[in-house]
Amino acid sequence: MFRLYEMEISGPIQLFENDGVPGSKLDTRILQRYTTTQLRRWLECRKLPTKGNKDCLIARISNKVKTGRGHILDIGVDGGKWLEIKRNKLLQQSGTNVPKKETLPITGWRPFPGFKIPTMFNEGHIYHWIVESVPRVLPTFLRDLQTDDIDVEGESQQQENSGQESDQEDEPHYAGSREMFRRGRLYITSRFVLNVRDKVVGDKYYLKAEVRASMKMEVRYVSATISNKSGSVLDGSCTCKQRGMGRCSHVAALLLYVSKWTEDHGHSGMYLDVFSAMFPFQGCHKIVLYFYTTLRSHSTITC
Repeated sequence: MFRLYEMEISGPIQLFENDGVPGSKLDTRILQRYTTTQLRRWLECRKLPTKGNKDCLIARISNKVKTGRGHILDIGVDGGKWLEIKRNKLLQQSGTNVPKKETLPITGWRPFPGFKIPTMFNEGHIYHWIVESVPRVLPTFLRDLQTDDIDVEGESQQQENSGQESDQEDEPHYAGSREMFRRGRLYITSRFVLNVRDKVVGDKYYLKAEVRASMKMEVRYVSATISNKSGSVLDGSCTCKQRGMGRCSHVAALLLYVSKWTEDHGHSGMYLDVFSAMFPFQGCHKIVLYFYTTLRSHSTITC
């Protein structure tokens, strides 16, 4: 996942077909010899549509090669795995230590807000994490591809004409985009942020939740880590296709959900504090926590 220390790398990180991504490189002079599975993998590595018969796939590959950008891969391919590997190599070559990823606690989670929310946490920290903290790791060519890579057969146009809001991970929006921020708010408005839980360990405040994909009957499992001292967002993760970025719209939705809560109710883990005062005997806590969990699972926050 991208972090602030990536700013030490000079220039944006790009991913190319020679970077060792499986299936990303084909001999475009003999495309007819490849299977449809191989052709689709080539297209997938560039975030191009993979539907259609073999002739359609070959035509799409040929058109891409003619643009002169056929060697450039999507940084989110395979969940950002290969970009993460390349980034770590560059950091090691530059003599920079590569920090370990955040490991979420296994036990002790409570229904949100079960713990005190970091006092300094606010929407400014979210905006910095989602939008401002990744300008140099963003390949600028992706901005040009937002319209160039739309399927010529009209698959994207059909989606647009339906008037429905598609899921972010299926569209060519890039990490660090304000679009992630906007879509995060839409998930909250649509009440798609569910089962939010939190946990505090030392100076770190952990969050996890389920965010339903807007156009699909699928659930994204999202988590985030916030500094208890500064309120800064330290890490983010998601099970969507953009999970390698740590800054998808689902992560934005979880963070904005918590920010909205603090605006309305403050930073105290109020429910658990109140329950502890009302039921001082430890034997009552499990019963109260059960009803509290049930209540919170049916409640929502909307912007």
